[in-house]
Amino acid sequence: MRLCERPSWLAFEKAINTTDIDANAMRLIQAAGLSVDLSTQRDSPALRQASESLLTDLDFAQKRQALFDGQPVNTTENRAALHTALRAAQAPASVKQSISDERARLKDFVDQVNTHNRYQN
Repeated sequence: MRLCERPSWLAFEKAINTTDIDANAMRLIQAAGLSVDLSTQRDSPALRQASESLLTDLDFAQKRQALFDGQPVNTTENRAALHTALRAAQAPASVKQSISDERARLKDFVDQVNTHNRYQN
């Protein structure tokens, strides 16, 4: 079933279209040293519930964990998406060799650029 045909998507879409923006309601969140002003974003209990239902219906938590665990989530290539593992302090065991190879490839590239002075500040 296509995403736009799922009941959870249709409920989410309805919640978005029936939730007004209340710019007078100050909504600030702070995370990772940043302050984010969500005052001009749509928000309502119905929209939050529809969002949660959609994420549950799509198995978001399980798919996110698979991404962080280095599982094959790139369906077009049937392989792990390495961008999160490349940024992790410790790569998941399932992609550790791929991460090591990619970091070595990047280091070689940087060394070549530095050796031939191919960049300018």
